[in-house]
Amino acid sequence: MRIHVFSDLHLEFGAIDFAPQVRAGELAELVLLAGDIDVKRRAPDWAAATFTQRVAMIGGVEYERIDDDGFHVRIDGKTEVLPVDTIVICAGQEPNRALHDELVAAGLAPKLIGGADVAAELDAKRAIDQGTRLAATL
Repeated sequence: MRIHVFSDLHLEFGAIDFAPQVRAGELAELVLLAGDIDVKRRAPDWAAATFTQRVAMIGGVEYERIDDDGFHVRIDGKTEVLPVDTIVICAGQEPNRALHDELVAAGLAPKLIGGADVAAELDAKRAIDQGTRLAATL
């Protein structure tokens, strides 16, 4: 299963124009929206109008790890494993290359996008665009 994880979109600062492939569900079967999506509580209507695939909106999500079993997340204190084979994560606003370095050391070839690549400013649109383009190549 392919999942798009979008975290802390903060739509109150402006609309995000997702690529048509993302909106149509061509790149992922599920969209996971976590963190702060919109302070005005418009997120459910926005998600229904934006995506054609299944959407899960989950608060209190912590990303734990990715391993052969899948994507381990903690939701309200309970660990769950999402069985996925490809993950593109656009989350956070500070550069953190620790996971990248661990994956390189393990012989993998991860790609850096968004703030992990260049943390110049709060730029969710750029990170989402990079994530979408990367997902399309996988």
